[in-house]
Amino acid sequence: MTSWQSIGNIAHFVNIALVFCYATSIFAYGEQLHEKGVIDSRWFEEGYCRAEQTSAGQMHFDAAFAMILTFVPIAFLLYLHSKNGSIKEDSKSRVNEDTDDLYANVKYGMVGVVSHAIGHFLIWEGIRAGVFPDGEMRGIDDLKQSSALLVVRKILPGYIFFFAPLTKSYMRHTSVPLVLLFAKFGQFASLFAPMKYSFVFGMSFFFVAFSLDKLLFVPASKKNFSYAIYPMVTVIPSILLAWFEATLCSSSMLLTNFGHSFFDSWLGVSYILYAVIAHLHLSRISKVSVKME
Repeated sequence: MTSWQSIGNIAHFVNIALVFCYATSIFAYGEQLHEKGVIDSRWFEEGYCRAEQTSAGQMHFDAAFAMILTFVPIAFLLYLHSKNGSIKEDSKSRVNEDTDDLYANVKYGMVGVVSHAIGHFLIWEGIRAGVFPDGEMRGIDDLKQSSALLVVRKILPGYIFFFAPLTKSYMRHTSVPLVLLFAKFGQFASLFAPMKYSFVFGMSFFFVAFSLDKLLFVPASKKNFSYAIYPMVTVIPSILLAWFEATLCSSSMLLTNFGHSFFDSWLGVSYILYAVIAHLHLSRISKVSVKME
C-alpha cells in the first residue's frame, strides 16, 4: 500500500531544502553567481524579471492583473464543488471528507492569490506615489527616513492585506493568533533585506511556512494523496520556476515578453492543476468504493 503520508512528508522536506538553497544562493552568493553569469544581469539589478519596455510600476500592475485572472477559474471550481456537493452521496464518507479537505485547501489558495495580487497593487500604488523604495536600500533604512504617518502608510496596509492573509493561506491548519504573530515576524524580517530582494524573501518565507504548517499541524489521518501532491504541484515547481526567472530573464522569450507576471500566473494555475489531479484521484477511489459495496 502506498504511504502517501511518507511521500508528502518527503516532498515538504524537499520544498524546505530547495527554498534554503535558493535563498542562500541569492542572499549569500548572488553577486558571485552574477559575476559568473549564472544569474541574469537584468534579474540581478531588480530582483525580478521585468518584461522589456515595461516600467517597474507597470510590472507590478500586470503581475497583479495576471493573478486576478487566475482567480476566475479557481472560483469556478469552488462554485462547481459547492453546487454538486460530495463526489458521490453513496460513496464512503472518508472519500467525501478528503474531497471537502481538498477544496478547503483550494479556498485558502484562492485567498492567497487575491492577497498576493493586492500586494502587487500596493507596490504599484507606492511606486506611483513615489513612496516605495527600490534597489539596494533596506526597508528598515527607508522607514528611518520616513515620518511616523508615512511609516504607518507603508507598514499597516501591507500587514493587513498582504502578510496576514497570505500567511494564513499558506498556514491553513495553524491557529489565527499564531499566524498573525508569524506574519508580523515575516514583515519585520523582510525590512532587513534589500528591497530588490523582497520577492526572494517573500517566496522563501511563505513556502517554508506552508511546509511547516503541513508537517506539524495536519493530522496523520489527513495525510493522503491530496496531501502528498500538494507541494509537488504548487510550491516545488514554483521554486524551480523562480530559478528559471533568475537565470534566464534575458534569454527566455516568455520572460522577455511577460516577465514576473509569468511566475505569478503559474501560482494561480498550480492550484487549478492541484484541484483537478486530486479530484480525479478521489473520483476514481469513489467509483471503486461504490463497486465494492
